[in-house]
Amino acid sequence: MSKGIEQFLDDNGVLISWPAKFTKKVQVMEYISSKFEKEIVYDEQEVNLILRKWSSYNDYPMLRRFLVDLGFLNRDRYGKEYLLTDKKKNN
Repeated sequence: MSKGIEQFLDDNGVLISWPAKFTKKVQVMEYISSKFEKEIVYDEQEVNLILRKWSSYNDYPMLRRFLVDLGFLNRDRYGKEYLLTDKKKNN
């Protein structure tokens, strides 16, 4: 887990609050991306299930969009398939 994001997680590692600072958002998204497996193609519902398991934050579309926009997940042009990337941030 990235150092400094513990305050946004509960004792089980579930996201309970959304950071204000962009650098912390990136660290949280890197942590959440670690819950996806490499070389597995996920559909939108599967991505949502993982986000629900690891986040009590209810805006799943925003979390999914952040994962894609930050380059942690690739999404096909139709938004139907998602794949974990090898991207790692060092913030």
